[in-house]
Amino acid sequence: MTVPELKERLRRLDEMARALAEEQTSWHEGKHPLLFTEGRTYLEGIEDALAGIEAARETLAEVIGQLRPTAPQRRLPPVEWN
Repeated sequence: MTVPELKERLRRLDEMARALAEEQTSWHEGKHPLLFTEGRTYLEGIEDALAGIEAARETLAEVIGQLRPTAPQRRLPPVEWN
């Protein structure tokens, strides 16, 4: 797997995290048809999923940072003194 492919995965994880965070926020507004215990279980599942995605994002970002090639040091040719 290449660094660009890993970056694409990271981008998708960012999108999923944003979507789950929006769901979590809208759920806290209380506009849903579920009973309290059902809603609490649903919200806990959303929060667990968000925590899992965050852990995956952190790990992937760390790996990308380790794989990112460092700028090669420019080597000058040896000087010939005549």
